[in-house]
Amino acid sequence: MDLSLDLGNCGFRIFQLHPHEADTLHKHEGHYQMSIPLAGIVSLQCNQTIKRLSADHRLVVAPDDEHRHIAHDEPVRIMLVGLSEVFLQKVLAERFEHHPPQLAMPNWHEGDNDRFRQLGEHAILRSMQSQSEALALEELEWQLAQLFLQTHIASHDTSWRRSFPVVDHPALQRAVQFIHDSYAMPLALDQIAQASSLNKFYLIELFRDRFGCTPARFVTQVRLDRAAQLLRQTAMEITDIAFEAGFGSVSSFQRGFKARFHVSPGEYRRQC
Repeated sequence: MDLSLDLGNCGFRIFQLHPHEADTLHKHEGHYQMSIPLAGIVSLQCNQTIKRLSADHRLVVAPDDEHRHIAHDEPVRIMLVGLSEVFLQKVLAERFEHHPPQLAMPNWHEGDNDRFRQLGEHAILRSMQSQSEALALEELEWQLAQLFLQTHIASHDTSWRRSFPVVDHPALQRAVQFIHDSYAMPLALDQIAQASSLNKFYLIELFRDRFGCTPARFVTQVRLDRAAQLLRQTAMEITDIAFEAGFGSVSSFQRGFKARFHVSPGEYRRQC
């Protein structure tokens, strides 16, 4: 089994090694990588050090670190999470108030890997089902970078910025108004961030704190509300409604509509 997803700045790969199989010693120019065991006990080599890791351990390699994965008497399944060094530097510059810290961290880590696993498995599954739009994938990159930095750098650095208070935050109001004005067009996270005068980190945090969802999910809800209104109040074709409401395809509209209202668009119209 070999599943992979390339988001541009980040990527995921899930692969398997057979008993006594190993990949070659290699490194990734311009990228950081995490190796997270999913099943079985695997040995990982980083430069001159070899350690056995289980599911609550991970290896983080910098661009110049040579590394490889080694299976023993049983097959192992491993998740790789790659992040562009340039992208991480950009994230640090936005996230830290003053001088961002160096991208320097230990190679070997012990602790809960569930959030990394969940992000990767969810992203790969959605890509296989063609369910992810550009806005959601862009958000995923920033969420992954934030989790990576919080886990490996932020907990040791007091200059990591704190969240803004959410109640009646004017930037949040600007973002919501922009979405309501622009939902029918293709939207990118950059556009919403620019309209709200916030960087992407705080934008995502504000939406989660106030609405319990990311900006991408909020956009989808606004589009679904508009589609439901058109189904109730007009005789427009369902295909036309999908595009009028801002969906990129009829299939994504139908999936999202059924997930929200538990009936198809046609059934919803007949019930009104």
